[in-house]
Amino acid sequence: DLHSFPTRRSSDLYSCEHSKAIHLLVNALDIMPSSVRNSEWMASHYHIQLAIIHEKAGNVFDAVRLASQIHDIASQTRSERLRADLKKFHGRLVRKWPENENVIALGEALA
Repeated sequence: DLHSFPTRRSSDLYSCEHSKAIHLLVNALDIMPSSVRNSEWMASHYHIQLAIIHEKAGNVFDAVRLASQIHDIASQTRSERLRADLKKFHGRLVRKWPENENVIALGEALA
């Protein structure tokens, strides 16, 4: 609660908001049947948002892990739109972590 912690730094609050968003999205995805959870629609809306939240929070490992899952869904569904969104997201990762081996490996998988 913001009012009970008036001395919190804004970076702490930013991190707290990311944690809440991650928790809510993960819980929502976990309760869905796998056929729904692994659909193109879910990947293009919820999985990509979860990956973006991880990226913004500085969680490169989880951002790349989710991007790899999205890549699998894009391959299974043959979704060019999802692949395009994923390539755009990969560009964000490269700008933030150009030397990260997982980011590089994701780029190779997307090529």
